[in-house]
Amino acid sequence: MTESPAIRSYGGLPALQAGQPQGIAPTSHHTTTIRAIFHGQFPCPKVLQTKMSDTSPRQAKPVSLFFQKQLLNSMNVKIINHSNNPLPAYKTVGSAGMDLHAHLETSVTLAPLERQLIPTGLHIELPQNYEAQIRPRSGLAAKHGISVVNSPGTIDSDYRGEIKVCLVNLSNDAFEVKPGERIAQMVVAQYTQVTLELVEELSDTVRGSGGFGHTGK
Repeated sequence: MTESPAIRSYGGLPALQAGQPQGIAPTSHHTTTIRAIFHGQFPCPKVLQTKMSDTSPRQAKPVSLFFQKQLLNSMNVKIINHSNNPLPAYKTVGSAGMDLHAHLETSVTLAPLERQLIPTGLHIELPQNYEAQIRPRSGLAAKHGISVVNSPGTIDSDYRGEIKVCLVNLSNDAFEVKPGERIAQMVVAQYTQVTLELVEELSDTVRGSGGFGHTGK
């Protein structure tokens, strides 16, 4: 199978040096992206874990197809972290969302049906035409009835303020939000801005104006 030039260009990435499992030699302009992947976002392919002595010549190592795809699909996003919590990271290879942690000095208690803004200490700079969606964590929702009021919340690309999560307790019991606790997930997605065209009528479809429940239960 013939590789495309784009994929083949990633095949010459240097292997990790012995004793440096979380970084690579700064010989590639993709270093920042690669380090982000090594720091917990994706499992490091074994082929890149080859130990090299200080005297051995550098040789290009093949990169797994999975890793090539992750590099091609990745995008750097600038982030400021004013908390002591780890940066948001993808927990599995197929994860769409990154967990956000509560930036609190002391625990906060949510009474039943109470809502509060929980800070994260994070500020991000998204590229134009990208947004960050703030969504509930399924575990908190299913086990404790904790959700995000404005789900999904939207972080616009020109917003530079702190990311805060508006949590709500939909259960009958009080819930304690502890410092550093994972409270929500953030999904970065692309969007398109449109130009609205004012018209007098729209094209006909089979569905027409059928709305809520028009297909039955």
